[in-house]
Amino acid sequence: MSSFTITPPARNHSADPAAPAQQEKPEPDDRLALVAQLAADTVIDRHGCAEIHGVPGDQQSQLRKAVRARIRQRTGFAVRTHLINGAIYIECDEAYKKYAGGHGRNAAEAMSAALNGEPIPQRERDWVIHWST
Repeated sequence: MSSFTITPPARNHSADPAAPAQQEKPEPDDRLALVAQLAADTVIDRHGCAEIHGVPGDQQSQLRKAVRARIRQRTGFAVRTHLINGAIYIECDEAYKKYAGGHGRNAAEAMSAALNGEPIPQRERDWVIHWST
């Protein structure tokens, strides 16, 4: 016969036992506004999308919110952010449409080079931003 232990739920250690447990909102890092602005500029002015790497876990939600707000404020466009494996991905379909032709040309050049046995042109990954920027 196997045995198991039931662990009681965590208790509210506030002064008022009837008060619900409140989650503290982390203090925004000094870099948050700068990184949000860089990401918004990248999405709006260069690619229609961006990636942000190395963001501390307690800053991710606030950064995503700040990026969305800046893009909506400047363009009025809908914007989505995703958190995947610790990286924040930002996409704005309306902004991306402006750059889709250039992205398509770059892809066609890479495919042509690969099919002809030539080295594939390496593009600068200027849509990738790092928190330590």
